[in-house]
Order: sequence, then C-alpha cells, then structure tokens
Amino acid sequence: TQSTRGFEGGQFQQILKEVDVPMVDQFRCQGKLRGTRLTQTFVLDKQSFVCAGGVLGKDACTGDGGAPL
Repeated sequence: TQSTRGFEGGQFQQILKEVDVPMVDQFRCQGKLRGTRLTQTFVLDKQSFVCAGGVLGKDACTGDGGAPL
C-alpha cells in the first residue's frame, strides 16, 4: 500500500490516498528498468530498492512517483 500527500494544482492535497499494488520480483524489475534510459548495464541495488506495480490502472498519484511504500 502506498500512501502519500501529493501536490496537485499548486496546492498540497489534504486527503491522503492509497493504492494496493503487488511487489515485483527483483530480477524482473531489473530487466524492465534495463529497457529504459538506464540501459542494459543497470544493476538494481537489492539491499535498498524494491519494485511494485505493473497493474494497468493502478499507480501512484500524479506527482508522487518514487514516494515511500
């Protein structure tokens, strides 16, 4: 579950929002990230980085990408 306080329309949201998203296997996550501008040499730091999501229509609120889980 991700719960954040986002910035929208020039003001902070007053209502916290959340969405349940599944965890993504680190090997699969690294492969997907290597297909971005990070390139094929990207190595996921498995000690401090997790991936979640991948469900169409379920994502972080606009402006909240990378927020704590």
